[in-house]
Amino acid sequence: MPIFHIVQTVMKKQGSPLPILLILLVFLIFFILFAIFFAPYEFTSHSTATAIFTDNSENVLAHAELQISDTFLTRYIGLSHTDHLEQDQGMLFIHPTEKNHTYVMRNMDFPIDIIFIDSKGTIVSIHHAYPESPPYSAYEGFSKLVLELPHNWTIDNNISVGDTVSIHFD
Repeated sequence: MPIFHIVQTVMKKQGSPLPILLILLVFLIFFILFAIFFAPYEFTSHSTATAIFTDNSENVLAHAELQISDTFLTRYIGLSHTDHLEQDQGMLFIHPTEKNHTYVMRNMDFPIDIIFIDSKGTIVSIHHAYPESPPYSAYEGFSKLVLELPHNWTIDNNISVGDTVSIHFD
């Protein structure tokens, strides 16, 4: 009720509801944009993690150090505007739900491997993606997690579909 009372008071003083309606509209738009780009349920308390890759016999194949991307905005930006990736470094994209996710090489200057991982930690697809201009190629996979690592990293480390990834948050 306090907001309603404030609106009534201002309307009595100004005579027209238009300025107040505009202020409320701007506030509403700001609130919606904040909720879309910074949804609090998506934040983790971690900024980095380590991924350990194992084969079906549980032999360790490789390790990678990862930056975490777990909000809509950070997932959208991804590695765009990044110059390069060091060997065994990449980005972990954490999605709120497991479903078919599509990635593109927007504003990318170097090729990468894109690895889609289901909620059990199993690699479901691997793509070797190259920089390109629009229209962008779509790289898809049914996943909860997506890793972006240096180009041909999966080939160099004998990583393949069906292998397992365990994530250890730092």
